[in-house]
Amino acid sequence: MEENIPLKKKRAATKTEIGRELKAIYGNDEDGEPVNLKTFDRVKKQRRWPKLAIAVLCLFALSGITWAGIIRWGGTAHYGNNISLTIDGPEAPRAGEVETWTIHYKNNEDLPLARAALTLNLPLSITIVSSDPPLADANTRSPSWNIGAVAPGADGAVTVKGRVLDAVGAPLAIQASLTYRPANFNADFEKPAVWSSRIMDGPITAAFLGPDEAVPGDAQTFTLTISRRDDLTPDAVIPDLKIHFDPDQLIVVKTATPAFDATSGRTWTVPAPASGKPVTFTIIGSFATNTTGNQTVKADIGATGSDGGFMEFVPATVTVNVLPGDLVLTLIRNGSNTDSTVGLGETMHVSVDYENDSTKTITDAEISLTASGTPSVSGVSPVDWSTLNDIRGGKRVGNTVTWTKKEIPELGSVATGAKGSIDIDLKTTSTVFTTTDRNYDVDLSARGLIGTLDGKKSGKTVSTPVMRTLISSDARVSAASALAPDSTPLAAGQTSTYRVVWVISNSLHEVKGIKVTAQLPDNVTFAAKGNVDVPDLAYDDASRSVTWTVDRLPTSFKSISADFTLNVTAPAAYTGKALPLLGETTLTATDSATAGSLADSAAALTTNLGT
Repeated sequence: MEENIPLKKKRAATKTEIGRELKAIYGNDEDGEPVNLKTFDRVKKQRRWPKLAIAVLCLFALSGITWAGIIRWGGTAHYGNNISLTIDGPEAPRAGEVETWTIHYKNNEDLPLARAALTLNLPLSITIVSSDPPLADANTRSPSWNIGAVAPGADGAVTVKGRVLDAVGAPLAIQASLTYRPANFNADFEKPAVWSSRIMDGPITAAFLGPDEAVPGDAQTFTLTISRRDDLTPDAVIPDLKIHFDPDQLIVVKTATPAFDATSGRTWTVPAPASGKPVTFTIIGSFATNTTGNQTVKADIGATGSDGGFMEFVPATVTVNVLPGDLVLTLIRNGSNTDSTVGLGETMHVSVDYENDSTKTITDAEISLTASGTPSVSGVSPVDWSTLNDIRGGKRVGNTVTWTKKEIPELGSVATGAKGSIDIDLKTTSTVFTTTDRNYDVDLSARGLIGTLDGKKSGKTVSTPVMRTLISSDARVSAASALAPDSTPLAAGQTSTYRVVWVISNSLHEVKGIKVTAQLPDNVTFAAKGNVDVPDLAYDDASRSVTWTVDRLPTSFKSISADFTLNVTAPAAYTGKALPLLGETTLTATDSATAGSLADSAAALTTNLGT
């Protein structure tokens, strides 16, 4: 039997022995040096999921950068390159005609389109007649069609028929926009297209006939014929025509068939001619007395546009060689021989100059001047005949003054090249006698009668074109002053305060751009602005001027006012004489109806109250 042997007690290892064993296990570091066990750290347990998360985030960031680059540097632009949108339209649009436009679209992309819609922007000169597909509202300026889905490679078209109506030569343009959303996209795309042209032709033709040669004063016949074009389609519509005859007023009209419109001078308003039925207009008249050389007489033919203006379809002209005349008259008013404006109550200085431009002596000549004012109510018109100043003493019958050799002996015999002048002054009415028609005007014209020419009886008459004078409104300004209620009377070495009141009055037309201004004398300072009906009143220290500006003053306001106070310091040697208070007050403005310039003034004020 084996004997039990007692176990020996194991000896504890020393630090040196433990260190030797550890070195044997770990050996040297990467550089071949012994590992320093005193600085040896405990290794933490590694987990793999943070690395995976970082990798996923990097992938998302890279994806975002990629899409951002696509969007920023051409993703949308490159995509739309394969979507086409074009507009086919007429090569030569004609006014009044129904024209056709076809808008083509096609999807050449690899992705289908969703929510596609087509929108047009039309000018006022195109009115939709029909469309395919049809529209719910054909009167809109921006018609649109919901197209829906468009498969890759698919195409389609929208056709619009519209009536064109504008002046020949007017620009014409249509804008189209195709909006869509490609599959797998969250944003809408847009494809634009534009068609443009000009109205190349009108719906009518015109023929204008007149004499080859003429002499001022001799009656001539002019014929204007207007026809509907034979090649117009049945859908074409021509509006009522407006015809302006001789806008330059080379012809003194004696008769017009049919008669001109009652209120528009040398204008006809007539229905458009029907197919195969031309419309003819006849004018009998003579060239104005001071007209010579090749002269082009014109008739403008068109219609009234949607904006109320005139749109011309075709001009008709005839050229006439006007030979030198006999008695030549020239009409001048206030230094001008053209239409212009004067104010209510203002003077018209009128001259009728005459000259014998023939090689023969004119005897027993008569010259007359007509001044017709409109409107006329119960014998009252814009012409105030009671103010007539005629040193020649002509005979007046109604609106006409006539001079013969009895009043002007020189008219008894006017030799070749002889000249003369007849001058009168005549005021317009100073009151507004009717507000039913506020378009006050005066038409001036002169007429000459040749009794005999080189001893032979003539009876020929010559006339000037009518010169129209528009009557502008009567905007006026007044200025008054008074000692301020809390001020003491002016005394030597003392300062007193004065209140100044400006009043603007007006009655005939609205006026605009009103400016009232006056300068302060050296002994006066601006104190304060008072009550002002319509802003704005201001003082400028640099120019020492007070200015009141009013944007517009309608006729519903008969007058408006503004006031301000001024301080006046009397010199030490003041003896009670009047001191300057305010310089001359001036008003400038523009008549809104006639575009005439208005001006008025009020006298300077002094410390003598009311002056």
